[in-house]
Amino acid sequence: MAIAGSIREGASSLPRKEYDLPTSAFPSGHTAATLCLYGALAVLVVPRVRGRWRGLAVAPAVLMTVLVGWSRMYRGEHHPLDVAGGILLALLWLAAVTFALRPNADLDEPDPSQVQTSPGMRPAVVANPAKAAGAVRSQRELRAALASAGWPEPLWLETTREDPGGGQTRQAVQAGAEVVFASGGDGTVTACASELVGTETALAVVPAGTGNLLAANLKLPAHPADAVTTALSGIRRRLDVGVLEGRYFTVMAGLGFDAQMLRDTPETLKARLGWPAYVIGAVRHLCETPMHVSISLDGAPPFTRRARSVLVGNVGELRAGLRLLPDARPDDGVLDVAVLMPPRRRSWLPLAWSLIWHRPTAPLMETFQARQVRIVSDQQQPREFDGDLIEPSHILTATVRPAALWLCVPRPRSADITTSSEIAVAPAMPQV
Repeated sequence: MAIAGSIREGASSLPRKEYDLPTSAFPSGHTAATLCLYGALAVLVVPRVRGRWRGLAVAPAVLMTVLVGWSRMYRGEHHPLDVAGGILLALLWLAAVTFALRPNADLDEPDPSQVQTSPGMRPAVVANPAKAAGAVRSQRELRAALASAGWPEPLWLETTREDPGGGQTRQAVQAGAEVVFASGGDGTVTACASELVGTETALAVVPAGTGNLLAANLKLPAHPADAVTTALSGIRRRLDVGVLEGRYFTVMAGLGFDAQMLRDTPETLKARLGWPAYVIGAVRHLCETPMHVSISLDGAPPFTRRARSVLVGNVGELRAGLRLLPDARPDDGVLDVAVLMPPRRRSWLPLAWSLIWHRPTAPLMETFQARQVRIVSDQQQPREFDGDLIEPSHILTATVRPAALWLCVPRPRSADITTSSEIAVAPAMPQV
C-alpha cells in the first residue's frame, strides 16, 4: 500500500478477492506466525532490559501483528474472526512454550563478583516458601550470599498462608534486627514493609516469585548477592507509604479493571510465566462497560468520570516497564492518581501505545496528585493494593504517610540525592 501510494496509483490497483471469504482460513496462519515470531523475541528480550527498551521489544510484536492481520483482511483473504483466531492461537502457543522451556531461567543465577566480605550484625530474613523454582533458588542463594559476605547466620522466618509476613517481621524487630530481608513477591514485601513503617529497621528487598514492582520502580538489584551488597554498602532511603483502610501499600492501590485482571489470572500460570500471565486476565475484561466514579482530592468538591479503572500510586511503573504515572516519586509526600477511561475495546490500543513509548500524556487517561484521595463508584467493584485483592466495595479512600519507611537502595549518582533527610548511609556493622 505504501508503494502504491508513493507512485500515486491508489489502493484500488491492489488485487482483491471477489468471491466469498473461505471458511478454511480459520485461524489466520499469517497472523499467528507473525505474533509467534515477534512475541518469542519479546519474551526473550523484555526480562533482560529495563525502561524504554522494554517498549521497543514489545512494539514489533504488536505493530507487525496488526499490520499483517489488517493486510490480510484488506485483500479479502481473511475475515476478522480468522485474524482474531490466529492471535489467540499464537498467544496460547507462546504461553505453552514459555511454560515448558522457561527461556529466562538463567536470570535467576547470581552474580557472585558483587559480594563484598564484611562481618556484621545478625540480619533477619522473611521468606515466602513458594514452590516456584525461581523463589526457592532465590532463597537458597540469599543464604549463600549472606554467608559469603561474612554476615552471621540470619534469623530465618518463613511466611504462611495465614500470615504473609507481618508477624514474622514483628518478631524480627523484637529480636533486634536492624535489616529485614523480604524474599518474595509484592505480597511478602508489602507485609514486611507494613510492620516496619515508623521504625528505624530498614527493609531490603530480594525479588522472588512472580516479581516485585517496588524493586522494579526503584531499580533494586534482582540477584540475592547484589541485595546483600546493597544492604551492606549502599544507602538507606526514606519512602512514603500509602494508607488504605488502615493497611499500608508501597506501590499502588486501585479498583476496577486492574483488580479484575488480578482476580482472573490463574495462580499456577503466574508462577510459571510471571507477569505475562496477566494478559489472560486482562483480555477477559476489555469489553466491559465503564463505571461512573466520583473522585475527591484533598477534600475538594468531587468530580465525576466514566472510567474502567482508577489507580492510586506511590510509584508509577507497571509490569513490563510501562510507565503509568510519569510524575510519581516514592518520597514526594503525595499520591498520584490515574483515571483510565477507554470507552470501548479498540480504545485500549492508543492508550497502551502511549504507555509503551513513554509519552508524557496518554489519550483517554487523566492523572492527578493529592495527599488524600476518595473514590466512589456507582456499583461495587473489585479492589486491590500492591498486587493483592481485598474485599470488593464501591469506595476506595487512600492517604499518604510521608517518609515512613527506611529502604536499602544502591548508592545513587550525586544528582539523584535531593535532601539529607531522605538519604542515610548504611550504618557500619558492629564486629562480631
